[in-house]
Amino acid sequence: MDLLLSVELALSIVLVYIVIIKIYITLFRITGLTKEKAKFQVISMLTNSGYTTNESELIVNNRRRRKIAFFCMITGMIFNVIIVSLLINVLFNLTPQEATQSSRVILISVGIFFLLLIISRIPFIKRLIERVFEKIAEKVIGSKNPNNIITELDSYGKNSIVQVSINTLPTNMREKSLADLNLNKKYGLNILLIKRNNRIVEPNANTFLEKGDNIIIFGTTSNINEIFTAKKEEIIDLIDDSKENTLKILDNYGKEAMVEININKVPNFMENKRLAETKLKETYGINILVLKRNENVVVINKDTIIEKNDNLIVLGIYTKIKEAFLLD
Repeated sequence: MDLLLSVELALSIVLVYIVIIKIYITLFRITGLTKEKAKFQVISMLTNSGYTTNESELIVNNRRRRKIAFFCMITGMIFNVIIVSLLINVLFNLTPQEATQSSRVILISVGIFFLLLIISRIPFIKRLIERVFEKIAEKVIGSKNPNNIITELDSYGKNSIVQVSINTLPTNMREKSLADLNLNKKYGLNILLIKRNNRIVEPNANTFLEKGDNIIIFGTTSNINEIFTAKKEEIIDLIDDSKENTLKILDNYGKEAMVEININKVPNFMENKRLAETKLKETYGINILVLKRNENVVVINKDTIIEKNDNLIVLGIYTKIKEAFLLD
């Protein structure tokens, strides 16, 4: 084989190899591994180095990750054979005359290769590439998992610091405060931090977990998986619940909360009645702060009538808000 052709082919294979590493890292990240752990394990598998740590249990004990790891190791073996074969071919067929004639073009090819690597490290290009890889990974592994993503951030013996991204709030956690759930006493879990709508919420006894929350928990990983892995029927139940009114806590003030309500069905005591007639404040102690209708904010007064598809922001005791707006 011609020397120049061999070098260009080798560079192309290395470039493809780097792309494959990125794809496998993204695949593992989608299953819940951190970027650092995914990168370490992928490089170990692709190079067939056999270097293992306790972190390898995160892959062995997960069916989806085992499947990805199997294909990752096969890919590594194939590429290693191809690269070694090319190197042998170049070394055994290299003559001084060919090296002299091709050196300039080879240097240019190597330069272009490293230039591409440097460009790929530019922040916005890096983010764009990562998004492309995520799309590819989602196609390979399936559509976005409606289940919760559980990522182990660090381990300390039997316990771990774990991040849980809540896509489906388990049934037994809905409309319950952390005091009601009592996760520490029942399961030995401590919620350290909650990230909600890009802001940090410090958890307390009156905090309610919501869909979309990112939670940092300290405890046994097996207990965290048991509690936060939503069952199939819970996901279906969540979809069915969309026919009813939905409540989302915006902020907590002890027993009181600021809550966003999407009205899919007007409660009977409010149907076709002015706010003054509903006695919402007198009966339930609830104040309507904002009324949004057809993407427009409506001025609230005693003659306002609540309609289907309205979006409300209310303030009051959360149990009373549920009593008034959650339908049986």
